[in-house]
Amino acid sequence: VCANSLIGLPPRKNEQMFFNIEDEASITKLRKLRDEYFVSYGKKKKRIESEFLAIQKEMRQFYLKQISRKVQKNLFGQEIKAKDKEAPSVTKMLAQWNPFADEPCDWFDPEWMFGVRGGFDMVIANPPYVSATSLNVKQKADFKKIFNTAKGRIDTYGLFTEKAITLLNKDGCISYIVPNKFLTNLQFKLLRKFILETCFVIALAYPKETVFEAAAVNNIIFILQKRKMYKTNKIRILELDQNIRLEKCNIEQDIFKNDTNYTFLLSF
Repeated sequence: VCANSLIGLPPRKNEQMFFNIEDEASITKLRKLRDEYFVSYGKKKKRIESEFLAIQKEMRQFYLKQISRKVQKNLFGQEIKAKDKEAPSVTKMLAQWNPFADEPCDWFDPEWMFGVRGGFDMVIANPPYVSATSLNVKQKADFKKIFNTAKGRIDTYGLFTEKAITLLNKDGCISYIVPNKFLTNLQFKLLRKFILETCFVIALAYPKETVFEAAAVNNIIFILQKRKMYKTNKIRILELDQNIRLEKCNIEQDIFKNDTNYTFLLSF
């Protein structure tokens, strides 16, 4: 799957549901076909694919018909003008998705795309390092609506970190390699707070040498486990030198959690 994992399907229960732009019956049919598709093979799989595409076509027609109306009534009988119906639509997004072709999708949902309910056991990545200067105004505004830690200056690897944690199941783990400024820069204060409140920080590992020639940054590798802090946790601080792993020390997680800016102050 090639998809924008920072953007998910909009919540089903919000104010947009008051507008008749969601084809609930077709969404239900599509979900049933998706579940059948994952466990089918041969001719049955091809039949399901045809039915899936046919329902998507009906959904596109439904959505276009609904938004073409200049005035529509919501569930309370109040008239809603077209400009008020521009909220993201599950119907529209599902109808535009082609799961049977090698095409990128501008949203990501683990249940629709993989049949995964309840979250992933593990997320491993070297997320993109894209600073706020490379994002347009709309992207910044959208990300600040979606992500609780996206305040002030935005860096996309911070967004990918929050997203990965939300995609994990209980006790799931995440391992990322990111620029080490994440540990101390004020722009990541809320992200560090989020991590310390929702995860055990298992390890922080410093590569002794530059990892990526094309990226002139010093990196840190972190390993987190999604679980509530119900007891004291000790973070393993490691130094990586080619094939050698040196364990420098263990630090109580509460030390960072009790810091005003949740700063990971480490020095070797």
